[in-house]
Amino acid sequence: MATLVWHLPARAQIVDMLPRGGSSAEEDFDSSRYKKTPRAPIPDNDSPAEAGRAPKRFNPIPNIGIENDNGKEKPVVLPQKKTVIRIEKTVEIEKSKKSNPARDDLKDDSNLQPESDPVADEKGIVEDVQDLIMGGSVEEIKNYQKKLKKSDRRHNYFDLYIAPVYVYTDSKSDYFYRNSNVASPGLHVGTTLWFGPFFGFDFNYLTTMAASVKSAYGSEVNTPISDQWVTGGFRFRRFFNTKDDETELNITIGYYDYQRRIKSDNSDLMKLTSKSPTFGVEARWNKSESINWMIGTSFRPFVNHREEEVEEDVSTGKGSSSFGIQSFLGQEIRFNRTNQVYWKFGHNFEKNQFSGKSEVVDPGSGEKAENSSVSTTNLFFEIGYVWSD
Repeated sequence: MATLVWHLPARAQIVDMLPRGGSSAEEDFDSSRYKKTPRAPIPDNDSPAEAGRAPKRFNPIPNIGIENDNGKEKPVVLPQKKTVIRIEKTVEIEKSKKSNPARDDLKDDSNLQPESDPVADEKGIVEDVQDLIMGGSVEEIKNYQKKLKKSDRRHNYFDLYIAPVYVYTDSKSDYFYRNSNVASPGLHVGTTLWFGPFFGFDFNYLTTMAASVKSAYGSEVNTPISDQWVTGGFRFRRFFNTKDDETELNITIGYYDYQRRIKSDNSDLMKLTSKSPTFGVEARWNKSESINWMIGTSFRPFVNHREEEVEEDVSTGKGSSSFGIQSFLGQEIRFNRTNQVYWKFGHNFEKNQFSGKSEVVDPGSGEKAENSSVSTTNLFFEIGYVWSD
């Protein structure tokens, strides 16, 4: 029996074994060796349609055929809308960073600092001033007062002073009309209004009573005069703890006004006026449960001193430069928070330096005084009563 053998080429046999139009799922050496891969056509740069078209293998978006009204398929060109939106959004963000750098979601913390709020800054300044003057906020002061005993003087809203005073004044100068010695009783009244435990306002008035000086050179006739002192200002009080007998420190800033008034038309005497800002410090500390020591001093750096003639101009000079200093020492005896008595010894000194010659001849020397100076010392002793509430 004869056998007919049909010889097939090896290449054709391998191609017939592969699926139509496809390739094997797992490529091996033999399959890839005989696989025919078509080359991508080289785009013609001269053609406008081909110039902007990328090779098919780099296009991730497949061509999807959609029928139009004519029943023909046409490729859908997807616009790069998403890319455009991203670009515009980036531009808007960059613009926002420039126009509003304080936004937390846009600012770079490493380079940008938060802008200060003018309202908050102003509020902070007001609070600092309030703490400096009042000693704290309203709530803080209330909490502070809750820690104090009911007998503590820091609960008081005001203090009223009244005291008889003995005043001695000694004025020395090389010009006769400014030499005088006056001893007289007087009266002192005053008050302190407290706007809290740490801040208050002072007002004091002291006047002599039945004072007089010689009316003329070599005369035994005395002319009535009145010396008056008015002071007022702010008082800043500080304590070191909340004990009832704690040491107290006071800083005072105020105004000083002294006047000498002549109660007759005597031509040989002058009215005197001294005005100045004053700065002082006072301390109060406990000696026993009911006795406190008091000490203080104040300085008047810029005294405006003036002489006013009554009838004839007998001024000492053309102008003056003046300063003053005052101090006191005393004790306070406390019966309770609302009732106290005290004694106080005070000293006041003022120096006036004049330029030029006096207006009239000095009756003692027979010549006009030149570049005269005046040193005035006041001594005060008072025993008074204080009512507080």
